[in-house]
Amino acid sequence: MPGEIIPLIIVPAFFFAIVFSIKIISDNRAKRTLINQNMSQEMVEKLFLERPLPDTDGALKWGLIIGAIGIAFCLLQILPFDMDEPITYGIVFLFGGASLLAYYALVSNRTED
Repeated sequence: MPGEIIPLIIVPAFFFAIVFSIKIISDNRAKRTLINQNMSQEMVEKLFLERPLPDTDGALKWGLIIGAIGIAFCLLQILPFDMDEPITYGIVFLFGGASLLAYYALVSNRTED
């Protein structure tokens, strides 16, 4: 069992390390270019040190989707269907789609106010 899990951990960690390294290198190149163009230090700090605001709408959307799919799987455990029947996929997609519609309704009501 541990021999099967190790590649599942090492491969994504390797790719994450590559992406993170490329991000650091590109940020440093951009900083160096801005400094060489005589941009003020305050502007460089503002561009690279300020964190963007968190995306609460995205968190709401994914929370609704994952919660609805979880409810669908719990419902499928109660219902007398096998997991390889086509109706189980339909129920999961139905709950996922309903959660996206609920997200749309919540966001559109909030923007109207």
